[in-house]
Amino acid sequence: IDIIAEKLGRHRSTIFREVRRNVYIDKEWPDLSGYHCTTAHDMACERRDKLRKLARFSHVRQSVIERIVHGWSPQQIAGRMRLERHP
Repeated sequence: IDIIAEKLGRHRSTIFREVRRNVYIDKEWPDLSGYHCTTAHDMACERRDKLRKLARFSHVRQSVIERIVHGWSPQQIAGRMRLERHP
């Protein structure tokens, strides 16, 4: 891991976190379990898609845009949306 981190110019904890977050576990074929770059990429894409709430919820997006236009900060918007129980 240290050699990989050095070659990529990243801290070793970043590499450990990447491997831990994207490990593939196959219950039927345990020998296939481990870190695979294509599986890791697919998992990262799925996480990224889940985080795009403004793209998925048009009513939330419109509410955020309106508040930004009125000068609200992102922290104020997030706090208010929590109070209003937005998704």
